[in-house]
Amino acid sequence: MRINLFKMSVLSLSFATILSCGGGGGGGTPPSGEVEGGGYLFYTSSFYLVDKNNPSSPVEVETKPVLASKVFYSVSSYNEETGEYQGLNHYQGFFITENDNDISLKNGGKFYKISLEKADSITPIPVQVSNVSNACSINESYDDFINKKTYFVLQLAGSDGICDSSDDTNVFVHSEMSSSDSPITGKEIIYALQKLQGASISGFLVKEGNDIKKCNTTLSSCTSLLSNV
Repeated sequence: MRINLFKMSVLSLSFATILSCGGGGGGGTPPSGEVEGGGYLFYTSSFYLVDKNNPSSPVEVETKPVLASKVFYSVSSYNEETGEYQGLNHYQGFFITENDNDISLKNGGKFYKISLEKADSITPIPVQVSNVSNACSINESYDDFINKKTYFVLQLAGSDGICDSSDDTNVFVHSEMSSSDSPITGKEIIYALQKLQGASISGFLVKEGNDIKKCNTTLSSCTSLLSNV
């Protein structure tokens, strides 16, 4: 679903006065700099946690093949005006598993999160995010370091049950969803409403049908800005 380039240029000028904060987000680019904390490193083949203080003894927490993964970082402090931060740590890992243990089948799988923070001798356990069961890849991610939340656009296998085919669809999920929550469909993310990448996200600008809307962070409440674009 694409927006006419001329209309987008008009929209950009309009939103400069409509919106109180600029567009950020997208891509899920991790912050630069050395990780300071003693949390787990994120390693996937199936799925392992690696203690960087004891790398010779990785802990396997998922036996199925991993189709896609992302690390979400936390920071102890973050300046939303300059983007400067302190105390970079691994916070959560997110990953998609192949349903049938055979990655060549390309039929997707479930989406999980796992804590990368170390808590004594307790090994973190993966927790399913949303009730998605046919996720193929992570298309976009939007990180909010201030509130320790992250948001995703996932690609799902379509009615043919095969990833990377013409009937694949995109859905929106976020890190606070439980395994019973359904993904958000029908809303295409244009950009996150945040001052800088990693800063607090106040909502999203989305395209729904032929309308441009400003939505909250869960896309559950939206205000129409422009119609028939």
